[in-house]
Amino acid sequence: MSVRVLLILAALQALAAWLFLSGLGPGFPLDDTWLHMVYARSLAHGQGFTYNPGQLETGVTAPLWTALLTIPVGLAELLDVHP
Repeated sequence: MSVRVLLILAALQALAAWLFLSGLGPGFPLDDTWLHMVYARSLAHGQGFTYNPGQLETGVTAPLWTALLTIPVGLAELLDVHP
């Protein structure tokens, strides 16, 4: 894959991320996505894997994916971007 194609793909990914974080995107089409985002928000706040504050749970099915989602969720909270 050429560098030009990679730059185009990176620009499209950045545009999609901006649309999503600014609330212009389609939102969450699946319940599992919402669950992962709630768990990621709890992780970003230092509360561990909790769906309800103060109640540790093991309901997350993909803990690595949830941990990776902590980065954009934390950035959205830091930048005060809420869809």
